[in-house]
This record gives sequence, C-alpha cells and structure tokens, in this order.
Amino acid sequence: MKAVILAGGKGTRLSPVLGEKTPKALADIGGMPLLEHQLKFLQRNGVKEVWLLLGYLGKEIEHFCKQKDWGVVLHYTQEEQPLGTAGALKQLEKEMKEDFFTLSGTHEKRGSHLSWFIRMTTRLIQNWWRWISKGKFCRFCGGRT
Repeated sequence: MKAVILAGGKGTRLSPVLGEKTPKALADIGGMPLLEHQLKFLQRNGVKEVWLLLGYLGKEIEHFCKQKDWGVVLHYTQEEQPLGTAGALKQLEKEMKEDFFTLSGTHEKRGSHLSWFIRMTTRLIQNWWRWISKGKFCRFCGGRT
C-alpha cells in the first residue's frame, strides 16, 4: 500500500506557536512531531511507500525525515509555488498507478487550537484506515481537479 502526506502549507495561523522556521507538519505533539506520528502509524499498518508533497519549509521536513529509518520508502516532491490539494496530488499522476490514500500534514479549522486539529487528524486517519482495510479504496482523480 502507498500513501501521500500533504505537507506543503505555510501554517499562517500556527505561526504564533511554531514561529517562522518550523513547518506545521513538524509541530510538536506529545513530545514528537505530527509527521513522526503519521509515519509511524503508516509503517505499523503496512504502508510500504510514502510520498511527501512539500511546499513551505520543505527542506526542513526533508532534513527531519532523512535523520531516521522509518521502515518505509520516502519520496519527496517540492512545490515551487502553492498548488493546493488537487494540484499537489496531480504532480503524482504519472507515478501513482494504483490505489493510495492521502493524509494531511494538518487539519485546520478557523480559530482552532492545536490539540483540536491533532485530535481530528487522528480520528480521520483511524477512520480512513478502517475504511481502506475493508477493501473500499479511494481512486486517484485521474488528473481532474
């Protein structure tokens, strides 16, 4: 199984908490970055390859990921300019010929607290995994945005 993590957002609303030099995918949650939680979850659940779609501060995310062996093959795609969710996924159109699922580097809601979006992201991941494990896979949008 393959997965994609969208980790390209700027994190404007989190900048008071994270500062200007920490990407939101590396926000500390319970003593470890959100991205680390996600990569460990994917590895534990049989995902073999993960594409990280990077944007703002993408080099910091790539540097973080290269410091450990995550037990999955990591691929990095850096956006030159923000493409949005569909545009970011479209970059993988030629590489992803099979089923995969997508995780967001964060889950945002206007006025939310960091703990709220982590809780919601965790629920989404768990629900998606239950859905996927029952054989109900998402199909790539075929380039339609």
